[in-house]
Amino acid sequence: MEGFKFLIGLAVNKEMMGKNPYEKFEIKKNIKAQKNDVLTEDKLKKLQQTYNQKKYTGGKQEVLRKFLFSCYTSLSYAEYSKVTYSDFKPITLKSDETYMMVCDERKKTNITLIT
Repeated sequence: MEGFKFLIGLAVNKEMMGKNPYEKFEIKKNIKAQKNDVLTEDKLKKLQQTYNQKKYTGGKQEVLRKFLFSCYTSLSYAEYSKVTYSDFKPITLKSDETYMMVCDERKKTNITLIT
């Protein structure tokens, strides 16, 4: 809601709206981490087993596959959905071993990402 209130404020500033209906309302943020909002290693293993056993079909199995890929690579869907072969680059490790890895710029931070 806070983001929506901000956008309404911008619309008022650009005179696209006459008045901000959120002007007198305080929006409280709940930013406390909850114990149940963390994906543990055990939960990830259960999801991987579920995928391997093909407990789901069609779209649900595909969503689970993409979610697991995102977990293992730390890429968001918006980032990995646009990966192409040209994003794979040879990366040489200190041990002189070379692997083809995904190299791309993170959209939010502009940091080179290697997965």
